[in-house]
Amino acid sequence: MKKDKPFYILIFKGVLIILLAGQAAFPVYTIIKSELALNSGAEYKFLVRPADPYDPFRGRFVTLMFENSTAKAFAVLKYNEMADGVLFVDKDGFSYVSELYKHKTVKSSDAVVTVRITGKISKNAETRFEYLNNKLFMNEKIAPAVDRAMRAYNGKIYVKASVKNGDMILKNLYFDGVEASEYVKKEVK
Repeated sequence: MKKDKPFYILIFKGVLIILLAGQAAFPVYTIIKSELALNSGAEYKFLVRPADPYDPFRGRFVTLMFENSTAKAFAVLKYNEMADGVLFVDKDGFSYVSELYKHKTVKSSDAVVTVRITGKISKNAETRFEYLNNKLFMNEKIAPAVDRAMRAYNGKIYVKASVKNGDMILKNLYFDGVEASEYVKKEVK
C-alpha cells in the first residue's frame, strides 16, 4: 500500500521550485534587458577621460570618467539617489546630461539615462552625478595599452553607448573616430 507524502513536504517542494525559478530568472532578465538596450537603444557619444583598474573576477576594464558630470536639477534630490538624466547632443555630436529629474518621472526612454547623484543639491541648482555604467571591459592584452594611449592622447576620446529605458550600455571607445583596439594595434602584438 502506497503512503501519501505529508502536506508540508509538498509545500516545501513547491516553495523550493519557486525560489529556484526566481534565481534563474534574474540573470536571464538582466541579460535580456542589456541586449535590448544594446541592439535597439539609441546610440550616443560621450567624451571621456582614462582610468584603468583591474578586477580579479571580471578582468581588465577601462573606467571612464565622463567629461560632463554636472547638470541642473529640476527636483530636490539627495546624495546617492537615482535620477533621470535627460540627454542632449551638442553641435559636434557629443551627448551630455543637461537636466536631472526624480527617477522614473521622465517619459521618453531613448533620451534618458539613469544616473546617481554624488552631491547635495536643491531644486534648480547644478549638481554632480555619475553614470551607473562607467566600465568598458576589454581584452586583457589591449586594456593596458589603451590606458597608456588615453593618458598620452591629446585629441578627443569618446565612447559610444546605447541607451534605452534609462539603461546605458557602453559599446566601444574611440580616439578621434578610430576604434581603440585599432589605435593601439601597432603597440600590442
